[in-house]
Formats: sequence, structure tokens, C-alpha cells
Amino acid sequence: MKKTFRFVGLMIILMSVCLTSCGGDDDVSGNGNGSSVQDKHITMIEYQSGDEHIILNINYDIKGRIISAYKNTMSPNQYTIEYTDNMIKYSIFNYIEYSLLDNHVVSARNSYKYNYGYSYNNNNIISCTETGDNYTNSFDYTWSNGNITKITLNNKDDISIEYTNYKWPTNYVFLYIFFEFGSVSSGAYGIPWILMQEGYCGNRPKNLPHKIGTSEYTYTMDDDYPIKVNIKSSTTDGRTLEAIYNLIWN
Repeated sequence: MKKTFRFVGLMIILMSVCLTSCGGDDDVSGNGNGSSVQDKHITMIEYQSGDEHIILNINYDIKGRIISAYKNTMSPNQYTIEYTDNMIKYSIFNYIEYSLLDNHVVSARNSYKYNYGYSYNNNNIISCTETGDNYTNSFDYTWSNGNITKITLNNKDDISIEYTNYKWPTNYVFLYIFFEFGSVSSGAYGIPWILMQEGYCGNRPKNLPHKIGTSEYTYTMDDDYPIKVNIKSSTTDGRTLEAIYNLIWN
């Protein structure tokens, strides 16, 4: 993957959604032990953007961890995640392996031989370093009031994040403007979001964002869960991109 493509893509990748009001504070900490089986999980994601229409069905293990997913598209259409005490392997056609220390992702290596390193402070992920063919990307995360409020790319380019007052649901799966489910690269802004909701990246953000850079989000809610997400994002060449996600929770 070209460095320029990755950099531009990161500027328009989304972070998900707005939520109707919740009650008391939710526990947003992560311990890498999977989610409570009493919590709802997203079992289907329907994505629409222009003529593209994708349906993804997601399966979980007894600990509430994602173990597989299937798309209604051409190959690769099957995703699997394997868990051990020291390693998590995410596979599509290619793969990425995450190394664990104290149930936190500390490094990763994918089938393209790219390497990733992650660091934490007070259970908050604070940096990711990505090393590929003849390039290195760095991501630094600034936290305030339980949320990532700024992401700095390569020590010079800042992306600000504004938040709603609504709580981030425990098992909310991070959504992109372009449909992806996990990635064999570093993921959005360097964070492997597919594992964050399960606690393997430390704390999740406390609230759901309203705006990231030039991207904005609106939602349809049911019982404090987003069931429809409308995402609009402005590109560097002046175009407006739009995507719609319909979510089924069980």
C-alpha cells in the first residue's frame, strides 16, 4: 500500500456515530477478556454507498469476542479471528498477527511484513508506529475526559475530534466511510479498532464522536443503540462522500 494513499485515506476514515442519551456512566475500560455475554452485539452490518451494497454477518464466541464474519460479495468474503494467551490472528485472504502482553496488543506483523508497535499510559493507547517498505508512519493520541481528542500524524499533522454527550456502547464496532471489517494494515489512525471493543487496546473512548476532521455523522437510535448511521465526509479534492450503515443488534 502506497504511503500517499494511506495518508489520504486516514484523513477521511471515520470513527462512527452519534447516540441518543444514556443513563449513568458506562464502564469503558478494557481488560482483554472479552465482553459480557449479557451485552448486545452487532450481528449484522448492511453497508450502502452509491451502487455498492454489502451485508456482513458476524459471529461471536462465548466470551463475546468476534470469531468470524461473512460478506455477500466476491472473495475474500470470509473473516476469522483466532485467540490464544499471547497472540491474536486476524485472517481474510491475508493476515495480521497481534502480540499480547498483559492482555494488551503491544505489537503486530502482517502478511506484507509491515510491523506495528503500540504503547499505553494509564490504560490509554497513546501511540502507534507503523513500519513498511521504505517508510514509517507514527500516530500519537491525545486523551482528555476519557476521549481521544487529537491524533497527530508523523509529528506534524493534527486531526481534531469533537464528541457528543452520548456513551460509546460496549460492543460498538468501529465503522469506516469505505466499508472494511478489520484490516491487515494498522487500521484507522493506527488503532486496531476491531479489538478495541474487546479490551485488547486498553480503554475505549467514553463518548461517541460527532466530528473527526471534516467528517460528520448522524444516527437513528433504538434503545440507546445506533441502528442506522449516515456518514458524510469531505475529501481533499472537494468531493462529498456518503455512506449508510444499518446495524442489527442481538
